[in-house]
Amino acid sequence: MSGAVFLWACADGDGDWARRTGTAVVSATYAQDFAPLADRYLALGTPDQVAARIAEFAEAGASTVLIQPAAEPGDRQRVVRTISEDVLPRVRELVTPPPMHPHRS
Repeated sequence: MSGAVFLWACADGDGDWARRTGTAVVSATYAQDFAPLADRYLALGTPDQVAARIAEFAEAGASTVLIQPAAEPGDRQRVVRTISEDVLPRVRELVTPPPMHPHRS
């Protein structure tokens, strides 16, 4: 895998709430029950769980992960804050960037 991955995510200290909320939002968006697909296609749960899921994509070769918050409008700002303040720093700790090679001409 290389390139960008689009990923619905919902992170919260209450991982069960994040899982229920994220699954419900994505299910409503696509008009289908996403519960059986959640573990394969979504990043839901505590900040540690969501960071680990994002790191899996990076380890599989994704160079960019585009995160779409999976939350209702009233909860979206809190979820975005949790992702930016609690998830992304954990991802940086989990994922080692590839070594930089100087450009040779």
